[in-house]
Order: sequence, then structure tokens, then C-alpha cells
Amino acid sequence: MKKIYLTAAAALMTVVATAQNLDPTVEVTRTYEGKLTDVHKPSFEMAVPDTVQSFKLDFDYSVFDSPYKGSYEFNPYIMSMKPAETTEKVRNLYLRAGAGFTLHPTLDLVWSPDLGKDALSLDVYAANRSYVGKYKALGRADDWKGYDVANKVGADMRCRWRKATMTFETYYSGIAEKDYMKKRAYDSVNARFTLSSNRAWPEHFLYDLDLSYRFAEDKTDYASDRYVMEHNLRMDATFGPAFNKSHKILFDVDFELDTYSHALNAVVADMGFVPHYVYNSGRLHLDIGVRLSLIMPSVTSAPLYQTKGFFVYPDLIASYTLIKDAMKLYAMMGGGNRLNTYASLIERNHHLDMAYGRGIYGILDSTVETGSAAVGLEGRVFKVLRYNFRGGYANYANAPLDTVVEGPAAGTYLPALGYTQYQKCFASLDWELKLQSVRFDGALLYTYAWGEDPGFLKPADLIGNASFEYNWKRRVMAGVDCEFATGRRGDSPVAVPGYADLGIYGEYAFNRMLSFWLRGGNLLNMTIQRNVLFAEKGMNFTAGICLNF
Repeated sequence: MKKIYLTAAAALMTVVATAQNLDPTVEVTRTYEGKLTDVHKPSFEMAVPDTVQSFKLDFDYSVFDSPYKGSYEFNPYIMSMKPAETTEKVRNLYLRAGAGFTLHPTLDLVWSPDLGKDALSLDVYAANRSYVGKYKALGRADDWKGYDVANKVGADMRCRWRKATMTFETYYSGIAEKDYMKKRAYDSVNARFTLSSNRAWPEHFLYDLDLSYRFAEDKTDYASDRYVMEHNLRMDATFGPAFNKSHKILFDVDFELDTYSHALNAVVADMGFVPHYVYNSGRLHLDIGVRLSLIMPSVTSAPLYQTKGFFVYPDLIASYTLIKDAMKLYAMMGGGNRLNTYASLIERNHHLDMAYGRGIYGILDSTVETGSAAVGLEGRVFKVLRYNFRGGYANYANAPLDTVVEGPAAGTYLPALGYTQYQKCFASLDWELKLQSVRFDGALLYTYAWGEDPGFLKPADLIGNASFEYNWKRRVMAGVDCEFATGRRGDSPVAVPGYADLGIYGEYAFNRMLSFWLRGGNLLNMTIQRNVLFAEKGMNFTAGICLNF
């Protein structure tokens, strides 16, 4: 399915940040895959650096093709480690592991066996991001011990033919978490199948099918044992005729079904249909369509998933190349809705509990973005500087925001989630300057939000990151980076203060197969709440090795 990168603010654009860098935006398809960036801090992917993913024989000694952050800023909420597709001859095994103080063990493992056929490839991968140690007491008398562990193990197979590509992926994802209120053991088994036409060939009929299934269960010990079982089935498809290179009529169809049992009882379905016309001619690209969506919760789902009905959204994209391969102007208009599944909320905040919902509707409901618009300018300068600037507006009829609820003891609070309407304007910029031995990149997102119900925490006014890296003869790597965000406030009795997370890192390549790395994080020793009311202890240092066989 043709992917379109949209901002979280507009749900139509992306702040393009390099892997491991601040990503205040999300990748979405025409089925509207907003990732709740208003609920949590921007996410960091734990992808293996590109030069390592490809395992090129002319191996670049740097394993910091993208600055490695996962070892010091525990953030496993997006664990995407599939190696990038490549036509290069590959090596078989990549291993990266480390630990330090405070305890942030980390592991990345990718095995790509040689199957003897160019059209067939297999990747087996495993990943871990963890924190074990003390948390700062926020609203409590003493610090407390806990842990937050995320694991992912899976395999991904790809088959390529002249006119089509097929992939199959299956993986296990698990979360183990303990805080001062509860213990959590979350496990999920996932399967995904895709089949798409090869767009490089002049096909007369294009198709793209994506099927996925997830079985998940959550065992939480909080006041009393709670058990949640979830089944999720999703389909995204695009098909239609291509009359020539300039004219296409395509149809997007998406369907998602989510069911819950035991402690939660709900059944909800979301269906969408998008007919659109695509025109490409020279410098001009147009994609004109309309989205028809239907949200259908069962009558037994109350008080969960109360949003329902039929929705119509515009779906428009236009771009014009001002300077070939150097500057492009683009504009987008749209909207959409999506189910906020139990799995998606837990994966983004491991401390969240089903009892932490604000209001009568609990923590599960659907997001409805009634309309959004954005314009932007992207390009390159002398092949060394990349930039992307955009701005826009979004209106949410129902969207999740952080808040707090009163705890069991007087004067104490618990993190919570609720749904409200609000609007926002945004402006964002991301850039990358890459020279032979120096790289400087970063991203900024400014958001002005208004109209939310009292008691919710507004999105941070400004979030961003910047990183600088120096490469000495591809043997020694050194860099500094900083992630920052302004405070989040509202009428809630608890506010989230701003922070700056300053980090340094270094690496020495002993040879083509072995390197040693070191990272320090939160060097300013600030209280950083990436999730409301939860903050890890201050400065941390992690060391490890990287093997590439």
C-alpha cells in the first residue's frame, strides 16, 4: 500500500528523523494509523543501523550509522528491527549487546542465512530493551525499585518474483513491568502476510494486500488479579487499474476487528473505503480521493468504545517539484479515525492499567480526526544537506490525552488516560547535514493546542532533538546528542516538567568484525518523565560490544 508520511499533529505528515533520533511523528497509511503522540513522548526506533543491516562486505566500521540511544534511554515502545532489504551480498550474523549503570541491558540480534536464491531471503531477529533499578518518587516519600523489560523475537521471510513480492512475518512480543502499585506480564503472538505487485514493472493492474493477526494477553496484579485477552485482525488493501504512467484509479479498503474477554468485554470493528485518482506528469503529482469510514462497537462493549457512526473525510495530496532532485512543495488535506487497541496503549506506556481511565468510558475508545491540513517544503542542498519544513492544523473530535486520577491514599495520584476534543496548529522542521566525517541532524516540532476538556495535560509546546557525530577514519566514532521537551500542563493537579536529555557516545572498531562502544545518558541529571509520574534515576552509563560475522 502506498505509504504517506504525515505528522502526528495533522496525522498527515511526518517529521522525518533518522533512526534512533527523536521521532515526534508517525508513519501512517491511507487507513489512518495515528500513533497517539499526544499521549506519550516521541518514540525511538531500535532499528539496527543501515550499514549494519546490509552487512556489506565493504563494511563501514561505524555501528553508529544512526546514533545508538536505546541502551541509555529506555524506550522500547516501538521495537522495529527488521533488516532493510538489500541487493548486496550479506553477512550472516549481527550481534549488539551491552549493560551498565543504572542497569539498562540491551540486545540486538539479526541472523540472515544464505538461502542460495536471490529471490528468497530470511531474517531471524531478537531484541531487548530493559530498565532495572530505582525510580524517583513523584508524590511519594521514598524512591522505589522496579523494572521495565521489553522483548521481541521473530522471523521475516521475503519472496520476490518478477511481478510481485510476498512477505511473511511472525514474532513474539513481551513486556514485564513492576512499579509501586502493580506487576505486569504482557505477551503477544503476531503474524503478518503481505502480497504486492512490483511497481517497477508497467503493470496494468496494481494490488497491495496486508493481513495481520495478533493474540495478546495481559496479566496484571493490581489490588486484585486482572486478566485481559485480546484478538486483533487487520486488513489493508489497495488495488486498481493503471491506464499509463500518468493516470491511475485506485481503491483502498481497510478493516480492523478487535475483541476482548475476561476483565474487559468489548467487540469493535472499523471499516474504511477510499477511492482515489492518481495523476503524475513531470513535476506535478496529484492524489485526489475521499475516505468513507464506519466504526461499529457492539452493544455489549459499554462503557468501552463509545464512539461510533459513519464518517466522511477528504483525502487529498498534491506536490510540485520546484527544482528537480532538490526542492519540492507539497500540501495535504484529510482526516480519519482509528481504534486505540489495548495492545497499542500498553506498548506505549507500560505502566498504564485498565483502571486508569478518566471518565466513564475507560481507556479504550476510537480516535476521530475530523479534519486536518498541512503544507510543506522539502529538498536537498548540494547533496549534503537535507531539510523538510511543514506546518498545519488538525481538529480532533475524540482523541486520547494524558491526565491523572486520585490514588488510594489521600494526596496521591495515578497516571490515567482520557478522551477529549481539541484542536491544534503545528510547525516542524527536520534536517540532516552529512559530510565525509561529520554528521549533524535534528528535528523540531512546535504545537499549539486548545479546546481540550479541563484536567488533561496538553501536548508539549516544543519537542526536538539534535545530534552531532564525528567519524575518524572509520575506526573511532564519537558524538553528542540531546533530546528535549517543554513542560506539559493543564488543569490537572500534576504537571510534567520540561527536560533536556544530554548524551554522549563513542565507539572503537577493533577490526571488521568487532567493535566496542560506550554511552552516557541524562548527563544533566534531570528528572525526566516520559510517562506521567514515572521517572528513572538520573545519569546512566552503558558499555557493550558489537559483532558482525
